[in-house]
Amino acid sequence: LAVTAGRHAQQLVPGNAECAFNLGVSLSAANESALAIDAYRKAVSLKPFYLEAWVNLGNLLRENEKVDDSISAYERALDIDHTCFKAYMGLARAQGDNGCWRDSLAISKQALSIDRDSHDAAFWIGLSLHKLGQVRDAVNAYQKALLFPPESALTYLHLGCALEQLHADQDAILNYRKAIELDSLMEAAYLCLGSLLQKTGEIEEAIGSYRKAIEVKPDFANAYLNLGNVLKEEGEVEEAIG
Repeated sequence: LAVTAGRHAQQLVPGNAECAFNLGVSLSAANESALAIDAYRKAVSLKPFYLEAWVNLGNLLRENEKVDDSISAYERALDIDHTCFKAYMGLARAQGDNGCWRDSLAISKQALSIDRDSHDAAFWIGLSLHKLGQVRDAVNAYQKALLFPPESALTYLHLGCALEQLHADQDAILNYRKAIELDSLMEAAYLCLGSLLQKTGEIEEAIGSYRKAIEVKPDFANAYLNLGNVLKEEGEVEEAIG
């Protein structure tokens, strides 16, 4: 209904940027990404300084793997308002998608300077540092992110991974468990927890964690592989073959 109303409004006032923007929002909510992108492009063509439309356009372009185009949209938004937090975060993520983690780190820091209580910005600083191999600094950044609401299973997961790299296995296990507590459908946390439990000799719990990962994601190849390996090591050959 919202899409139909939006299209009708645009027909009535085809030169109205707000109508094009609202249609883009409705189309995006209806998972009509390509049409939503066209609507946002229409909005910014009618109103070149339409900040929110540029940000939304960037987000949709990035979600649809048109990363370079999304970067251009975010940069246009920042030309309009150099304090736009959402544009900085979108740009940081897009640079990460391109593997430009130093740029992602710098942009995330700019975002955090605008909103000093942002969990997302602090997390993205941690992720950028982690990708750059600065694991201890990444741990500190993830821990800082956890000082800001909301609690995020993803942050606990990545903190666990970083702690595991630093051989702080028990702390890593606690963080994997916290990630699962916050999101019981996070298959990656079950996999990481199972792998570390297997490493520390807690085999039955590791098997249970792998099984849970598969329950959550029945096509999770890595979980099947790890489960097969541990079953083979435990002498359960027929089950391992399966």
